[in-house]
Amino acid sequence: TCGELTKADVGKKVVLNGWVSRTRDLGGLVFIRLRDRYGITQVMVGDKASDKVKEIKAVIFDLDGTLADTNRGIIATFKATLDEMGLPQVDDEKIKGVIGLPLKENFTVAAELDSDRADEAVVVYRRLFNEIAIPTINLFPGVEDVLKALHDRKVPMAIASSRSTKSLTELSERLGISKYVPAEFMFGAETVARPKPAPDIVYVAMGKL
Repeated sequence: TCGELTKADVGKKVVLNGWVSRTRDLGGLVFIRLRDRYGITQVMVGDKASDKVKEIKAVIFDLDGTLADTNRGIIATFKATLDEMGLPQVDDEKIKGVIGLPLKENFTVAAELDSDRADEAVVVYRRLFNEIAIPTINLFPGVEDVLKALHDRKVPMAIASSRSTKSLTELSERLGISKYVPAEFMFGAETVARPKPAPDIVYVAMGKL
């Protein structure tokens, strides 16, 4: 299924059945998010993908859900935050729907908290995150190979995230991708006045590449 592949499956031929929930075409290097009822697998398509890298001028990645599988840890930390604050739980799908937005908006939208209560939730979430989420976060299969191929071709890369820059750089270091994308090319939510989904952070990253 799309939810069971691990590092132990590297090098194996597998057959996946599911539906395409998202695609990203990076100048011929195509990423497909294949989903079924059990989970999501990110697939890279192209028998000559390494040759296509030559055509790419620069790449700006997101971290959560693009380079790293963070959903499980984010959902668990979100729920633990609500528990600690004595608040009602929300459905996993509702939490998934706000992943990628600034953290405060996660709570105002998914948990329907007012601004002050959401600020409190952010503090609790950040305290719990390292203990609950960090151990569960891994790169999607094939991501490091892609980053290395781009790096070896000297293709400029950046990461633009709704995380704080501190969280982004620390997690990238733990995942071992900071050797491909230096800290000065990692841009967190506080980099701009209007965070994602506004395009401002991407414009800033483009200006640095």
